[in-house]
Amino acid sequence: MPNLWKKLLLPLLKMPKHFSNYLHENKVLIGISFGISVGFILLYSFIFRHWVYDDAFITFRYAQNFIHGNGIVYNVDERTEGYTSFLWLLVVSIGEYIGHPVIFSQLIGLIFSISIVCLILVLPLFIPEIKAKTAAIAAILTTLNGVFNPWPMSGIETTFFTLLLLISVILFVYAHNRSSNLLLATTGIVLALLSMTRPEGLLITGIVIFFECVISLKQKNIKTFIALVLPFLILFGVYFGWRYSYYGYLLPNTFYAKVGTRLSQISRGLNYACRFNFYIIPWVLVIGTWLTKKQDALRNTLFVPLALAIIVFWSLYVIAVGGDYMLSFRFFAPIIPLFGLVTAHALTQLSPKNEKIFAVLNLMLLFHFFIFWFNPVFSINLYYDTVAAEGKEVGLWIKENTPEDTVIAVNTAGATAYYSERYTLDMLGLNDTYLAHLPQEKTWKGSDFAGHEIGDGDYVLSRQPDLIIFDAARGSAVPYFKGDIELYENPEFQSLYNLKEIELPSGKIFTAYWKIK
Repeated sequence: MPNLWKKLLLPLLKMPKHFSNYLHENKVLIGISFGISVGFILLYSFIFRHWVYDDAFITFRYAQNFIHGNGIVYNVDERTEGYTSFLWLLVVSIGEYIGHPVIFSQLIGLIFSISIVCLILVLPLFIPEIKAKTAAIAAILTTLNGVFNPWPMSGIETTFFTLLLLISVILFVYAHNRSSNLLLATTGIVLALLSMTRPEGLLITGIVIFFECVISLKQKNIKTFIALVLPFLILFGVYFGWRYSYYGYLLPNTFYAKVGTRLSQISRGLNYACRFNFYIIPWVLVIGTWLTKKQDALRNTLFVPLALAIIVFWSLYVIAVGGDYMLSFRFFAPIIPLFGLVTAHALTQLSPKNEKIFAVLNLMLLFHFFIFWFNPVFSINLYYDTVAAEGKEVGLWIKENTPEDTVIAVNTAGATAYYSERYTLDMLGLNDTYLAHLPQEKTWKGSDFAGHEIGDGDYVLSRQPDLIIFDAARGSAVPYFKGDIELYENPEFQSLYNLKEIELPSGKIFTAYWKIK
């Protein structure tokens, strides 16, 4: 046993002195926070281990074609950018290469979420105004929040993006604390990686560059501005140049498919943000009270103003694009660690005595506990979300029972397309250039579920798919989405297609319209 302990402790002994001192001085606090935070992540991940978001399989399909030498495409020989995360696609391509993309994406998502906890807990080493007590509270607030929890196991890039966002903010603040141009250059590289993970990374980059511009003008030092911006421009510029030459559009196809300019879209986004704020109201109240009572709250600190700016402008962006249809407020997940850190900082500043902090924190955690476990937005509906599982079963059935040149038309374009390995027409347009670029007046943008508002029945019919699946993965005889309805009401469709119901191995019924041969 002594030798085992020596082996386990040896890496710690080799750490820089200030790091090991910090861990030693705060071992109880950090240990408790780490145990609670990671314990809840693992518990949640175990309970929801079978849940994978269907859109994850869209990225897996691009990775599938990439690994098989067909290019980064959804359908072979069709260059459509129906994914929003280039860097995540490269990551899951590793999983595709070894033959287990789902398990790999969940495992790496779990690692990234635990990395976020670790980064929060050691934050005082990089940002002195954040104390160990603040970091410990922030880690617990973050991981017990139902907005943060689902995404490590979802198969999509949210947790990866969240980690990169947190790293970029910490690096930027630390670079100025150390007056290091090298660290600023590193920040620029991380911001480029962030922007290659999701387009929203450009928003974060813009905010950071604005702060740097103010600082460099105040200090009359243009070198710091160049140190930050130049590495970003080089790395992101090379990526963007390739991307534009490959796909031919400034933005991903998903943006054109989802975002419009109607006021109803902003109204929907505002509703989305208000519902999110209801579930996070204790945090808002604590921060608001702190900013009101402490007139000098934002002085002598770079981290808090930057974090607040990101939270505010991110929220405005989410409102502008109309929010999201996914459960658990996915669009707000990336700012939860920053939100938690500012909340914890405000709490410790308002209540220097531990008893008050402990009481308020307990109330917050009880609120989050009941919201998380008993509100269907965060738990029940996710647990029973079977779209990807049913899409997998339908896709495998199609693969085993149809010729390789079969063309299918679907609304849920993830698991069904991935497992069927058939040419797939995405009737909601995420992976179809024509549909994504339909004039707004020919869509329902702003008036229905985000990302489910476009369709063109005549266009789908002109493509003559061999089978058409209305509604979700297992299909429906009754049309649901815009394209479904237009198809169903078209006499030509009624004369060319027959409805068939097929019993799957699970006993569930697969309903689709098959082309009459």
